[in-house]
Amino acid sequence: MSGEERDSKGTITIRGIDKKIYNKLSSLSREMDKTIGEALNEAMSLFITLAGMVEGIDKNIMVIQGHDKLEVTGKELEDVDKKVLFMNIDELVFKDVDPEIFDKKIHKISNVKTLRIVGDMNKLKVYGKCMNVKKVVFEK
Repeated sequence: MSGEERDSKGTITIRGIDKKIYNKLSSLSREMDKTIGEALNEAMSLFITLAGMVEGIDKNIMVIQGHDKLEVTGKELEDVDKKVLFMNIDELVFKDVDPEIFDKKIHKISNVKTLRIVGDMNKLKVYGKCMNVKKVVFEK
């Protein structure tokens, strides 16, 4: 380990950690063959990234969040001048969205219970935009 790496890492004590969450993190990190520190660093980095988007630090991303059911058309996506982050939605439906517009206008789809894609779409491009999406349904 170089001197710079040693200076950027160290022992930190954090009070008030929920033991159930810590135990889940510990179990998951073992399954992923990572240390708890590595898993926690990744989780904190992701949290900072998402919090920055939600707070509007990235002015090029529109955040849409907290809906039970949301239906979005390709025309609606085309009409916005930013990329869109969809998060914390129970059911998200994309109808008549051109694959090019999907790729160009969707930043990420995060924490969605059910994602429905109505129309022809490349599954790998959809999965590449998804993070913590429980169920993806493709309909013609």
